[in-house]
Amino acid sequence: MIRFEGGTLHPAGHADEVDVAPFLIDVTEVTTSEYRECVRSGACAEAAKGPACTYFDEGAGRLPINCVTWEHAVDYCKWLDKRLPTEAEWEWAARGGTAARKFPWGDAMPVNQLCWNGAGNPLGKGQRRGPCPIGSYPKGNTPEGLVDMGGNVQEWTSNVWKVGGRIVRGGGWTHEDFDDLLTTRRATYNAAKADASIGFRCAKSP
Repeated sequence: MIRFEGGTLHPAGHADEVDVAPFLIDVTEVTTSEYRECVRSGACAEAAKGPACTYFDEGAGRLPINCVTWEHAVDYCKWLDKRLPTEAEWEWAARGGTAARKFPWGDAMPVNQLCWNGAGNPLGKGQRRGPCPIGSYPKGNTPEGLVDMGGNVQEWTSNVWKVGGRIVRGGGWTHEDFDDLLTTRRATYNAAKADASIGFRCAKSP
């Protein structure tokens, strides 16, 4: 985990500033092999099946777990005595706090440095059919060392958007537009549903 000291943030979509206390956040998104360990322990339920879902793919151990509901993500983090990050924590980590980076790696537009479906990805725009092994694009890492904060899978946070909905942050392998990779990007998804474009990473208070 990487520790951030926190500070004052005006996160996307919020009318007011938010004070972010010190926190730790995982370097990588949770992998499929890591999630399977939680299932074997009895603390987690199996992820869903479907196109591009990783849990039942024998060769997908190094891919980020996806097709998990918000509750699946909560259960996994709790199993490790962790929790989901708040969206303010996620954004603080992605943008480097007061550095306020445009993208997790900096302000330069992406070239071939993340797992996404836009122009410049090695498969060609719109040709990607699933996520990538964790850490496949180190040029997309944050200067602090966080991996895949832009691209691979969008990530569940602890925040509620509306009844039944939870906020996801970050761009994923399905996205084709640069705006979807911004550190300020936020979206909502039904907490009870699983999607191949959504996974998670855990956080912890010091």
